[in-house]
Amino acid sequence: MAKSIANALGLRQRTFGMTYVRTWQMHRFDLSAMGYETRTPGCGYDWPCANRPQAVLFQYTLAGRGCLQVDDGPVQFVEVGQAMLIPMPSATRYFVGRDSDWEFVWMMLGGDGAMTLSEQLVSQLGMRVTMPLHSPPVQQCVDFYRRLLQRKKSDQRLDEYAINQFVHHWCLSLRQFMLQPVRRIPEQIALVQHWMADQMSDSQLRVESLAEAAGYSRFHFSRIFRDAVGMSPSQYLMQLRMRRALELLTTTDLPIKQIAGEVGFEEVSWFTTTFKKHIGQTPGGVRKEQRDMGWSEAVRL
Repeated sequence: MAKSIANALGLRQRTFGMTYVRTWQMHRFDLSAMGYETRTPGCGYDWPCANRPQAVLFQYTLAGRGCLQVDDGPVQFVEVGQAMLIPMPSATRYFVGRDSDWEFVWMMLGGDGAMTLSEQLVSQLGMRVTMPLHSPPVQQCVDFYRRLLQRKKSDQRLDEYAINQFVHHWCLSLRQFMLQPVRRIPEQIALVQHWMADQMSDSQLRVESLAEAAGYSRFHFSRIFRDAVGMSPSQYLMQLRMRRALELLTTTDLPIKQIAGEVGFEEVSWFTTTFKKHIGQTPGGVRKEQRDMGWSEAVRL
């Protein structure tokens, strides 16, 4: 359905529909569909939500912008770095405008747990919220989409409990992010965050070089980074590395030595020690647990 094109995530654009071999009918947190798409003006992408089945849509803008209209009110633009959270059915409409493409990743959630949480958040914060690409809810969404692509390639499958667990964890992460005090991240710090993500494989990446890139002294950079992000630069870099390592361990068959290098560790032994300290298991233990989970049919395109 989707074409392989250059895009913000560097991934193929696809839409996944979920079908389950059900062993339990009443999940409180469910996922019915997910995708990564680019829509263009005039393509007919226009969704009134008043008569749609009960569900919750999370849709995050990666490039361009879309349009959101609530209760026949004024049209709001959903810009890059903004997400929509839409409980359905509702007097809501979202669509592509006339002057911009809209590139986005999305999930359609179900279950009374997901519905209740979304309604609470929308009542407090509205249907449109700003969140950076590196925020946990967005990264977890992108990581799971990447996981679906990997599973399809290797013909490995997800069971209903794995999906239920993901949606539950994601909903809690979204709630924590949306209700925490809003931090204003200076532009230079945001640029350094993106640079850290791009350069995490460099084992020589140091706070001094990050400070220099941002145009600050090490002391001043560390202070404003902590004030803006809530942790030190070294803690943030380690978080990025551990998250990437966990992703590679669970979605690829790369040797652990290669994964260590991908996330900035020259010695496998030091990577293993550090990974266990932060994750609670060794890299090999995580991979073994992943393979022993007993996947069953869940994804159908």
